[in-house]
Amino acid sequence: SWDTLIERVKEKVPDAEFYLQSCIYEWYASNADNTQNTVIDTYNDLLIQYCADNGHHYVDIQKFVEDHTGNMATPYSLDQSIHLNEPGCVAWMHALNTYMYVQSIGGTGL
Repeated sequence: SWDTLIERVKEKVPDAEFYLQSCIYEWYASNADNTQNTVIDTYNDLLIQYCADNGHHYVDIQKFVEDHTGNMATPYSLDQSIHLNEPGCVAWMHALNTYMYVQSIGGTGL
């Protein structure tokens, strides 16, 4: 469905650049089966390839909000599920600002 959405935007704004961001991991207790995060990895890999194939920018938000176990970091979890709390949203905005800064100085991404 990215193709459909992007084509609709391009009809209105032909010169638009597209920045697609990663899906972030869910929060799991350290001993839980985090199978859904494996699905998220697969989605992000496909999104990276989609961006590369179509000349879009990929922004990796996930690495800014994950912990050492490969789950959403507990301090960023609003509900021990998929929702970010205020500090998590600040980390997300920091990731976007960092990405934009790297772009502004001629970098290629994070």
